[in-house]
Amino acid sequence: MPSARSALAAIVAILALAAMVAVLAPPAPGASAQTNGAILRQVRGVLTDANGNHVGPQWITAVSSVVQPEGSDVRSASGWSAARGEFTLALPDGAYRLSVWTDWGGACAMTGYEPRVERPNAITVAGRAVGGITLVLSGARLAEPRWIECDITEGPAVTELRPGLNLAGWTEAGADVAALFEAIPRLDRVYAWDADNRRYRRAARDGSGDLRTLTPGMGLWLTLGGAEPFTWTRPALASGGLVRLREGRNLVAWAGRDGIPASEAFAGLGDALVAVWHWDEMAQRVVRAERPSNTLRTLTKGSAYWVDVSAPREWWQFPPRVEFPNDVTPARQAALRTLVDGVVDFFIERYGI
Repeated sequence: MPSARSALAAIVAILALAAMVAVLAPPAPGASAQTNGAILRQVRGVLTDANGNHVGPQWITAVSSVVQPEGSDVRSASGWSAARGEFTLALPDGAYRLSVWTDWGGACAMTGYEPRVERPNAITVAGRAVGGITLVLSGARLAEPRWIECDITEGPAVTELRPGLNLAGWTEAGADVAALFEAIPRLDRVYAWDADNRRYRRAARDGSGDLRTLTPGMGLWLTLGGAEPFTWTRPALASGGLVRLREGRNLVAWAGRDGIPASEAFAGLGDALVAVWHWDEMAQRVVRAERPSNTLRTLTKGSAYWVDVSAPREWWQFPPRVEFPNDVTPARQAALRTLVDGVVDFFIERYGI
């Protein structure tokens, strides 16, 4: 059961300005929804693992926060999932983020619900019940329970691995390297580039090697055994889209939009971008692009790329959309965008949202 300290969860309010952010603590088990006299709608779903097996009971919470002139309007509800994973939450109209208090796995993806464009990572309750939601827990078991935010993504990262050498990216939450060998049964070895020490770390199925943990945004060389290809499907979470680039070469994953033009994907790196290398599957070699648009037209979700930068950068692959009235000067817009970037980085680092 969550404690007052460890049950802390955060919800980012509308980012019209960077200062408009609310950090909320979900109610303790047994607390009821804050209705303020509103009509309650049922939000129904099921909790499963990555293989579709029902998971239960687990503690699930939904929190909504909207900043208004008179203050923040906070609405929330929590409850246990049943033994076969089913859950029902009673909520007034609003937009809600769902979280699970669990040690089952380090990532939670939400399927079966089509989000609204203006609230891409929330469930919108508006005048009627919401059903058909599936919360999928994945990743290695955790040492102790914690809050896991359930992300609605554009779709999972899907990579076709061929026998032999492959280049792909880790787009999930942090996990023990054993989770990778569990997800890819015929994986023999994995290599990850340590940009701080300028060397590779490795792990093998027999447990040897010095690569112990996988971090969001990590690029990986994967050696697949056998004679048949393997389709590796995994979540592409927001936590995998904040990548810290060290000066020089970095081997990193792309967790953002599938098929995005390379020029758009790398625009945030500005003049610091020196070059990009990508894997040519047909030629089985790495190809250098002096400019991303030369030989690299689009980026594939779940792929990995060598990125060379002249100075440290934070590569945010899910940029927030910020709109300004016409009377806001370009200089003021630039200053506010910097503040928004700082807020986004904080909540990705601290809460994975």
